[in-house]
Amino acid sequence: MPRGRQPEAEQMIAPRSVAAPPALSRRCCLRCAKRWAKEPDQRCKLSSSGSTVCDRCRRQRANCMKVPPKYNERLNKLMKLADRTHTGLARDNTFDTAPLKKLQKSFTANVERYMRIKARRGIDKIPTDMNAMMGSLLGYMDHLCETMDIIMDTMRFHANLPPIVNDEDEEDFDGDSSSAPSEAPTSSSLSSSSSLLENHSSG
Repeated sequence: MPRGRQPEAEQMIAPRSVAAPPALSRRCCLRCAKRWAKEPDQRCKLSSSGSTVCDRCRRQRANCMKVPPKYNERLNKLMKLADRTHTGLARDNTFDTAPLKKLQKSFTANVERYMRIKARRGIDKIPTDMNAMMGSLLGYMDHLCETMDIIMDTMRFHANLPPIVNDEDEEDFDGDSSSAPSEAPTSSSLSSSSSLLENHSSG
């Protein structure tokens, strides 16, 4: 392959670096996102013009938090299935709601797991003691590692090398692992990455 030409196969790009998360098909906060199975006809509406808090969160006097962008695509699928379920129930009250409940369970479990991990990192809070400061530092280091992963993805892509993927394991909507590594980090793949970095440094 001529130098500088990018590989055409999309699978050569690591999933975490393919593209930015898609936008939500409609507004939905984190609290409402967990209730589609119970209320497939719900709407996450702002309490008033210019407000940033939806009706549900205002009634509960709770923070109206956004869904982490990495889950936008999954939430769009959940809302689409909720719409189909609501339409089906309007025609027949025996319409099967099991698929929506299964999808909701998987989505909620993964989002809550992500939020727990984020809270443990302590990045969004001002440290109040040494332990909190160390936790926050580790959180920022983790973000730095994620950035370095993306840089490595880009370099390997331009060098026509397959990605080394080590994303966090998560269950997808069917209960299987959605982020299983497409290639386990082997000694040969790590060696090729080291050579790539050395070439770029010398160049």
